[in-house]
Amino acid sequence: MVSNTFPIKSQIITGSFCEFRGNHFHTGLDLSINGQIGMPVYAPVNGYISYIKQDFLGYGKAIFLKSDSIIYVFAHLHDFSPKIKSQLKTNKFRQLLYPSFNTIKMKEGDLIGFAGHSGASIPHLHFEMRSLNNNPVNPRLYFDIKDNKYPEISKIIIEPIGNGTLINGKHELSLFKGKKLSKSYYNFPTAYITGNFRIYPQIIDRANSLTARLFVYKVDIYSSGKHIYSFKNDSVSFGISKYSPLMFKGDLDIKNRKYIFNPHADIDTWFSLYPLRTLNSLKDTLITIVCTDISGNRTVATLKINSYQPNKVNRKYTKLCKVDGKINFIISGKNHVSNYKTPKGFKIYENKDYLYYVFDTTVCLSGPVKILGNNIDYNFIYINRNKPFLISKDIRIESNNLLYALHNTIDTERSGITFSTPLYQFDLSKQFNKKYIKYIISGYPGKSIYMFNGSKFRFIRKLSYCDTIISHYLQSFIIGKDTEKPKSKFKSVKTINGEKVYTYSITDNISGIDWIFVSDSNSIYNIPDPFNSQVKIFTKSKKDTLFFIQDKEGNRIIIRL
Repeated sequence: MVSNTFPIKSQIITGSFCEFRGNHFHTGLDLSINGQIGMPVYAPVNGYISYIKQDFLGYGKAIFLKSDSIIYVFAHLHDFSPKIKSQLKTNKFRQLLYPSFNTIKMKEGDLIGFAGHSGASIPHLHFEMRSLNNNPVNPRLYFDIKDNKYPEISKIIIEPIGNGTLINGKHELSLFKGKKLSKSYYNFPTAYITGNFRIYPQIIDRANSLTARLFVYKVDIYSSGKHIYSFKNDSVSFGISKYSPLMFKGDLDIKNRKYIFNPHADIDTWFSLYPLRTLNSLKDTLITIVCTDISGNRTVATLKINSYQPNKVNRKYTKLCKVDGKINFIISGKNHVSNYKTPKGFKIYENKDYLYYVFDTTVCLSGPVKILGNNIDYNFIYINRNKPFLISKDIRIESNNLLYALHNTIDTERSGITFSTPLYQFDLSKQFNKKYIKYIISGYPGKSIYMFNGSKFRFIRKLSYCDTIISHYLQSFIIGKDTEKPKSKFKSVKTINGEKVYTYSITDNISGIDWIFVSDSNSIYNIPDPFNSQVKIFTKSKKDTLFFIQDKEGNRIIIRL
């Protein structure tokens, strides 16, 4: 314990340390303020203010308090204490200050500010602790927060590794649902496996909140009683955080997929130094997963592995999927025939009632490919450091990673945007790549590249004559130009503490809102809410004021207050 003073009276955790946020680890605790904007925030220790930030987005209004051993961060504040606020310039809103050592001293229990939602949508306090070398550490190692909720391990995904592995008669990812026998024990049905495999448990911790879905503090895995893996999130670095998608298998179409933990991740951290080895059905016959939260609540899940393989496949189906990084075409039941001709670029595997093809070649095949009467209207592509993919004469994709994917081009139209290329669509390509993928594009100056996911276009950036776009994922994309202006709608005006506060909803369904701006001063400033698509304009000015809203392509509208 560093201190007996917790920064706010609420201790309800809605975001945990090292929780996976899609592309980074959460580096602190999110603490509920029950919608009470203005809840006081206090200094947990003696120290001095080393950094003051007042901005529209990101941490919003934030304070860094430095002690002898720890840096404390308080973000998304509604306002600062008068002692801190007196250090700010009165004619400028956006400010970054680095006060000198001991210029603004704080004692334990002194008022720092008031919790809110600047830079965020939902009111809460983001409370972070960092070592003096700026590595985030888990605040719950220092503060005792009551928690009696047990972690949940309700699902395990098993993946066959190697072309010969079958799981319950299938060469594909298999989902196993556990039965909750008590508040701290889950039992899973026996998995019938031949060959090598990997496991991915879905782990959720509620902490001390019924609604929060968090990731657990500690994971241990045992094989037939032998401890084979351990993970514990005491601390993290910002450098490691960018590789966080490797720790979770978020490319599966499963509810709460961002909590599917990947103990096999090829990433070295100080909370998981070595990845879990690939398991084998002959020697790894009883898997035990133990999850422990930082309060000591411990949940155990057991999974038996039997190397006996059932002869029958109950379902009759065909399926195109990705297994062990490779594209597979699965055929079973009545679709299984003995007279077949293996298509170019595929290897075939079968047992009595089961047949599947594995795409395993360095040759790019042009679609449609026909397998036993089933048309696959895609190009099968394979990319590595020695084999870039030329998608057109002006566009190529390079990668140091080994990538298998399906590729197709689609002519598409959409109101408000002019397209210069077809949609270059990739399927079965969602895995995160530790090394970057490069899209090298020439001949489209003044146009923009948009990534495409489902039905949504996401603006990346404007292009010059020759550009290189960097990504961790192989994604569908299109090149075009947004010609539609943003839209705004007046919602309300209120007077708060002598300031008029105008609220507008704002939308731009193509490139997205880039900037919402007025003169950057404390007499008139704006706080956009990027999650709720609205903006609040604060003004003490009695004169008419012009307010600009601009999208990422530069299309602009003007509002007169």
